[in-house]
Amino acid sequence: MERREYTFNQIDNCGPLNDLPGNPIRNFAGGRYDAITLKKDTIVYNAGPAGGLRLDDRTELWCTRSPAPSAIRARVEQAIPVNWQADKSSGRRVPFYTGQSTLEATYELRLAKGTVIYEGPAATVHGIFLGGGKQIYVPVSPNHPNVTILREMPIGHNEPVLHADRSARQSAARSAKPDRNPEQQSWKQHWADKERARESQQGRQRDRDR
Repeated sequence: MERREYTFNQIDNCGPLNDLPGNPIRNFAGGRYDAITLKKDTIVYNAGPAGGLRLDDRTELWCTRSPAPSAIRARVEQAIPVNWQADKSSGRRVPFYTGQSTLEATYELRLAKGTVIYEGPAATVHGIFLGGGKQIYVPVSPNHPNVTILREMPIGHNEPVLHADRSARQSAARSAKPDRNPEQQSWKQHWADKERARESQQGRQRDRDR
């Protein structure tokens, strides 16, 4: 885990995150973070489910300055468990799962100049989700004018995903998919040859009957 001084921490000075809803400060190791006002448009990355990132109902984003090399690295370094457990203070028996996280895609985002971000090491959650990787907390403004989604990439890759029509994608996948059973393919070819031979014989018979 990175060790250095941060402007804010949970012991001496909790800073502005202590007053924000959802208690985001607890997601930083030791509550350590810096508040940074971006001096220029900045590219960051968010990992999540494939199929497009929706900002309509978002009030916050958790990002990194570089794309995750793999889903497991993202889960370990950013402390993103597969199943989220209820906080012990909720009074529920732990583990009580409150939701799941899916990491299939990386979204490249542009944060507008002047956006205030909060950056620090990720806190440990439980098990192998150790945290320690640097993360960025971004409060999303109403109508999200401070965030622009640039592209979607499969996690661990840097090629954009193009969301074509579902039926077109399925058709392309079927046409590109090789037959996994050579024996079945040979039988298909055998019956196709027999059908062509039968049609040819019927054609010759019709010619003789004329």
